[in-house]
Amino acid sequence: MKKTIYIVIAMVFVDVVYSQCGCIDDMKNDPHKYSDRIELIFDGGFFTEGPAVDSEGNVYFTDLTFTSETGNEPGHIWKYSPSANQTSIYRSPSNMANGMIIENDTLYICEGADTGGRRLIKTDLATGKSFILTNSFNGKPYNSPNDLTIADDGTIYFTDPRYAGEEPIEQPVNGVYRLNVFGQIELIIDNISMPNGITVSPDNRKLYVGCNDENADEEIPNFIAEYLINEEGKVTFNKYIAKFLPPTGPDGIKLGKDGFIYAALRDPYRPGIYVYSLEGVLIEKVILPEDPSNLIFADESQEILYVTAGGNLYRVSMK
Repeated sequence: MKKTIYIVIAMVFVDVVYSQCGCIDDMKNDPHKYSDRIELIFDGGFFTEGPAVDSEGNVYFTDLTFTSETGNEPGHIWKYSPSANQTSIYRSPSNMANGMIIENDTLYICEGADTGGRRLIKTDLATGKSFILTNSFNGKPYNSPNDLTIADDGTIYFTDPRYAGEEPIEQPVNGVYRLNVFGQIELIIDNISMPNGITVSPDNRKLYVGCNDENADEEIPNFIAEYLINEEGKVTFNKYIAKFLPPTGPDGIKLGKDGFIYAALRDPYRPGIYVYSLEGVLIEKVILPEDPSNLIFADESQEILYVTAGGNLYRVSMK
């Protein structure tokens, strides 16, 4: 009798744990339950990343063609036109462009390692001219700028881990940096093992950073964390929004107008877009056919996301 009670209690506990992450719901229902919210619109890349949308609704996204696996392809930037429903090369080589963002029809780009530029640049979409924003810190090249976000005052925050590439690693840490409007660069976080996705609140008061470390474990898991930014620009850790047991980890993240964090969650069992409140409550999710790498809202309504995953680009409904 006691054994039966213990088994029942254990089953209830497991059910509660799985219900919190939503996976019991996925197992009990049709695995294709999310398919009506997902549209594949491009499947010709190698490892797509960094989607960004211009004022006309065109989507720019990067293609990380790891040289060890592609025969030395130098990376590409693709452009998808919703009106024509066509995708074409915007720039190649891309200097291994990774994370991107568009502000006032200026394309801001993180160029990574693996024969890449290892710097931040911006491109005027009207003229095609590019300008280097920063290419070193303390006189040494960055590890591999990964993703970036821009506050309303023009301050740029970006992450600098190293996942691939044979170039020497010359920065002592995988850091998070701030580039102010005067061109001054500062290391603001130096204790995240693999900082990746990043997003800032419009008022430049809170910064959210994801850690996606392939070597994470139960004692030091991957996470999304909130940092407070003071008037001098200094950041202080405030709290964890979510933690993830390996091998799960967050890649790109965005802060929605609804105040929720939208995360591209790499998970071998339930990969998808996960939406969290700032208190860490899982609000919604859309399970994808493969691990997503990054995401961007299609327009101000924020009902549609463009999501890069595998070598593909998806359109995902978040209504």
